[in-house]
Amino acid sequence: MATFGIACFAVLLAAGLPSAALRTIEARFTAPVYPGETLRVELDERAETFDMFAAERGVKVLSRGRASFNCEIAPTFNSDRHKRAGHRR
Repeated sequence: MATFGIACFAVLLAAGLPSAALRTIEARFTAPVYPGETLRVELDERAETFDMFAAERGVKVLSRGRASFNCEIAPTFNSDRHKRAGHRR
């Protein structure tokens, strides 16, 4: 579940929104994540769809991720935040 939590954090960071703004998030687990791996999240321009990869192995670990937000204003994508969306587990 930590893998999914990192994905949630990365989506919110890229969208520039507080955690309360996240209405729903879903993704498909496609491969295991091993302790110490660096995770890389690739998001679309509005931080609404994403995939997550184990960077060292180049393996997709979450696919077809989707997020929806509980706010009237669409999320503002921030490329600087997106670049920092890689985290070690």
